[in-house]
Amino acid sequence: TPVRCDNCGHIFVVAAPGPELYDVSGTQSTAVDASDPAKMAGSGSTTNKAGWSHYLVLDFEATCEEKGLPDAATQASWSEIIEFPCVLVDATTLQVVSEFSTFVNPTGEKRQLTKFCTKLTSITQEDVDGAPTLDKVLKQFEMWLPEVLGSHDTSRVLPVTCGEPDLSAMLP
Repeated sequence: TPVRCDNCGHIFVVAAPGPELYDVSGTQSTAVDASDPAKMAGSGSTTNKAGWSHYLVLDFEATCEEKGLPDAATQASWSEIIEFPCVLVDATTLQVVSEFSTFVNPTGEKRQLTKFCTKLTSITQEDVDGAPTLDKVLKQFEMWLPEVLGSHDTSRVLPVTCGEPDLSAMLP
């Protein structure tokens, strides 16, 4: 069953025959152990076989410049999140539970978006100028997730991203 993010347009699917959730929208595919929904049907369980209750699908957009290696490695040191979209998906039914999305106002030394960044992300300077800063967005997110889960226990929520840097480098 495909799941489309209304905010970023990426499509995530469970690939057959394997038990993996893939982002099939871009040039990269990201997979996580998602278990086979057919095997879970009718089980009455609120989690899949891997024990996850939900997938939190994230696809941050960040400030960027058009530069090649070795400059690409240094870009991670100053790049900032400018869009924070996520979709909470039920791990058993693969149905969208809720979505959270906001632009983020960058606060670092390179807060002016480049033409390349706007072309790549479709995010304009006007989009981010009136947006909350990342610290405020994280507070909003920290209130949203437990509210939609009905619990502060997020131990069975698996983050899924379009790229590893979304979690390893972009979040403080």
